[in-house]
Amino acid sequence: MEFCPNDGTRLLQKPQVLHIAQNRIQRPDPSFERRRTITPSELLSSSKWFDDNLRQFQQDYGAAEKLNWYNLSDFSLDLVKRDVLGFLNKWNASWPLPIELNDDMADFLRQVHGETRYIFSDLHNLVIEDLHLYDTDRILEQADQLFYRFANINATFGEMLASRILHMIVPAFFVPFDNTIVVAYDLNKYRYESDFLCLMNQKINQTINLAVKKWNCTRDEAIQQLKYRGKTLAKIMDEYNYVEYTKMRKHFLREVRYG
Repeated sequence: MEFCPNDGTRLLQKPQVLHIAQNRIQRPDPSFERRRTITPSELLSSSKWFDDNLRQFQQDYGAAEKLNWYNLSDFSLDLVKRDVLGFLNKWNASWPLPIELNDDMADFLRQVHGETRYIFSDLHNLVIEDLHLYDTDRILEQADQLFYRFANINATFGEMLASRILHMIVPAFFVPFDNTIVVAYDLNKYRYESDFLCLMNQKINQTINLAVKKWNCTRDEAIQQLKYRGKTLAKIMDEYNYVEYTKMRKHFLREVRYG
């Protein structure tokens, strides 16, 4: 089965990030991290760790998800300030500076969503695990358009914040990322979103194929078993990336600072 192709575009070299894995300090090798197959147990273990250790965030995420961000441009300014931008601050989406919770910022976000809503209507029902089954080139072009537009709303917005907004609008398709994950996978600077979506599609399907063989089940059955506690696979992959890369980097920095 052919998955989302990698177009071979040259990836820019970025400084490598230190993290801890299996009680040793390592430098992630982007070429290895991009090739490495994630086992079903690794994916499920990461998601369970996330639930057990970040319960407050999971509650905040669940409450934000219920808002149905697909209709973001219809939200009141107060709702956007309190429950959309407020949640993104809890997610450290514009780290190191928080998003200003004012009417101008809320209105900027509503306007951009309204201008791009016609694109979201094409992507609304997509799931990341089936990206390779769609009109891939067209969808990736649309994803890059959306990402660029949200990343450049104003000086506060950037790549990390854009990826998280897109995820909340289409949570089964867009996988969010942060700066550590960008470095770990050495994402294409000029095509962050499409490069990352292709990579996540490949990795998720490698895991699904392993699960089919390991559990002697169909693809649909494997997908359902991998959706820990009913989460989307896009959310599950975000949790894996956080545990594998972001969390390990934070742990290392604490060791350096206080060790």
